[in-house]
Amino acid sequence: MNLRRHLLPHESGRGHQPELDGFRGFAVLTVLLAHSSHAGLQPFGLDFDHFGSVGVYLFFVLSAYLINRQMLDALERRSAHPRFWLRYALRRLLRIYPMYLLALLACLGLHRGGLESLIPSWSDLANHLSLRDARGVFWTLPVEITYYLLSPVVVVLLWPIYRSRPWLAISVLFTAMVSLWYLRFQHHPLPIALRFAPVLGFGTLLALLKRRLRLPGGLGLALFALILTTIPSVSRLLYGTYPFYGYPYTLAYGLVWMLILYQALYHEVALSALGRWLPLRYLGALSFSIYLLHLPVLALCQHFLDSAWVVPGFWVGTLALSFATYTFVERPFGLLKIRL
Repeated sequence: MNLRRHLLPHESGRGHQPELDGFRGFAVLTVLLAHSSHAGLQPFGLDFDHFGSVGVYLFFVLSAYLINRQMLDALERRSAHPRFWLRYALRRLLRIYPMYLLALLACLGLHRGGLESLIPSWSDLANHLSLRDARGVFWTLPVEITYYLLSPVVVVLLWPIYRSRPWLAISVLFTAMVSLWYLRFQHHPLPIALRFAPVLGFGTLLALLKRRLRLPGGLGLALFALILTTIPSVSRLLYGTYPFYGYPYTLAYGLVWMLILYQALYHEVALSALGRWLPLRYLGALSFSIYLLHLPVLALCQHFLDSAWVVPGFWVGTLALSFATYTFVERPFGLLKIRL
């Protein structure tokens, strides 16, 4: 098997940006490290608890950028006809729901086996599939799916302004994002999808910006280093505390990740090289399976393995299971040709 061709089947496609694969891998790595620490394990002797939210915000920016870039490309080519939007909806459905259903069934199986689980009944499974409930890591799914539904409307409404006055369209979207964030910051009740829409909005902004910014060289690396200082162990060492999680920081993380990705895509060779590093790109290819399945693997390892084997069992088991589900679920659905 050609591992690169197997895990990265679309890398020769038009407009593919390989840097993004690696940053997706970094995002899921933060989640694995964070949940290892939360379970009482200390990878590399460091505390990563809560650091996973940093990776989730990166996932949000990446997802929004990729889907909105496709929409803008279609609008520019004047190919955004009804079939384009229908294919878009079907691809999103096939991207998310087969793996989501499999992860929910795995959690239900854990409960039936007498282990603690997020999904203790069929009714809980149905509530999650219908997005009426979202526990544990599954909380991100309603957020992303709602944005998949809302962002086409946003992009289409902004398009007439964007064609003639792009900076005005960018300013309108940025103002709306900050306003939405501020409403929640002032404790106004908002659905969870709208609470995190500003973070995803930075992915839309990245798609709108294209190459319009001229930022200082090294800014992206400096911001990436700043992100690393929010690892709890590092933060306590440098700042004497770890306050860098929770809703007040979501807007800042969205902005920082947008700028890092912008520099990686267009200006900074070192950041681009990090994103193109094959081990991270492979991890990025498996990231959705890893994200959905790592907690059931962790529960099984903690239940059945001696403490000395929990960490290697968790990491190896997660990667092996994710490779299998990618091979037999994600990849086949991702390569389906949708003809309408």
